[in-house]
Amino acid sequence: MAKIFSPFDQKEINDVQLISADESEAIFLNANQAQKKWQASTKENRLEILEKFCDYLLKNKDHVGEQITMYMGRPIRFSAKEVETAVARAKEVMEVFKRLEFTQKIDEQREIHQLPLGNILVFGAWNYPVLTAINSIVPAILAGNSVCFRPSLQTFFMGDVFKKAFDASRLPEFIFQVCPFSHEATEQVVQSKKIQSIVYTGSTDGGRKIHRWSGGNFIPVTMELGGKDAAYIRADADVENAAVNVADGAFFNSGQSCCGVERVFVHESIYQDVLNVLIREAKSLCLGDPKNENTTLGPMAKESAVTFLKNQLAQAKKDGAITHLDELGELNPFGQFIRPEIITNVEINSAIQQEETFGPFVTVVPVQSDEEAIEMMNNSSFGLTASIWTLDNDAAHSFAMKLEVGVVLINRCDFVDPKLPWRGEKETGMGQALGPDCFYSYLKPRSLFQN
Repeated sequence: MAKIFSPFDQKEINDVQLISADESEAIFLNANQAQKKWQASTKENRLEILEKFCDYLLKNKDHVGEQITMYMGRPIRFSAKEVETAVARAKEVMEVFKRLEFTQKIDEQREIHQLPLGNILVFGAWNYPVLTAINSIVPAILAGNSVCFRPSLQTFFMGDVFKKAFDASRLPEFIFQVCPFSHEATEQVVQSKKIQSIVYTGSTDGGRKIHRWSGGNFIPVTMELGGKDAAYIRADADVENAAVNVADGAFFNSGQSCCGVERVFVHESIYQDVLNVLIREAKSLCLGDPKNENTTLGPMAKESAVTFLKNQLAQAKKDGAITHLDELGELNPFGQFIRPEIITNVEINSAIQQEETFGPFVTVVPVQSDEEAIEMMNNSSFGLTASIWTLDNDAAHSFAMKLEVGVVLINRCDFVDPKLPWRGEKETGMGQALGPDCFYSYLKPRSLFQN
């Protein structure tokens, strides 16, 4: 049994009965049998079911938003929006599915058939519990697979939400199952041959374990792991627009975003102007009860994150870093809250510049040129997104091609476009989601030659 605690007041709000490895036998047996029938269903039938699934989510967006606020602490004024964005993303995936051809006839002798992989184990993430799951659950099921969903225990409620949505849409039984495996069971399940693919969103350390456990089975594994995303504000940028948006990208969701901005590089000619706007924006945030409509910055979802952030900032200050929001009071005023912080005078190889923070801290560093900015931005073991702020489109495109990341955003940050592939480089993971090729992570080609 796992106990779930409120990020706001740290009171117990739920408990989850975990599944052992032995109990997983029936789950996978049912999934495999159901998947064989589901594979034979028509595209029209699958689309109709997913349309109803989306309708259910939208109809219940306020309730889901309340659950997000209760379980992971996001301010209520923002929570329901995640459901709307997730449904829009699912609809985009469905449009790709409509254009997908399962059979490609090359000539009279040759054909390529796209077949589902089978049973897919999907790990949910707690920071965006609807969006991160939608990225994989929707294309996996549309492609003809069955899904075993292992939600994050902190936001376990999303398993129930998805299950009710699929039941309401009349998805055949056992095509989607909620599987709260214990950590021990997770290891055994991943090592087993009962699943044909894994999708994992989480920490880099967690990803390494999943990769190690599954390695001998030679199955496809898609991972989105850690990040240390950077923004570069060029000398010709609109300072106000850039700094306001970068501040939002750094502090929204208390910095608990896979593509949140953690490092900012600014041309030295506008450095102080940008820093002033960032400080102003951070001071305007309202830290407090996430159920209050006026709150714009809630608690950290995990108690362990508070300790990590306090230690990370203490080490940065010990190394000579300067903080700019001390006047806001205690760093950790109560409970699982961490107030925002803007940090300067940092060394490029220091922990605060290299370790993923995943909290409301952002470093700001002046640079003398585009070349220096590229070198500093690429000086990271992660590579999910980067943003460039400039009025010069040609310079932005040239700059983008020199970055070691999967996604480059021009005059925008902390943003996912479902029309484009979503992927990272280096220790941020492997594989991709979304975009025009989003289904090929959930299908396998079978070549057919007739003599």
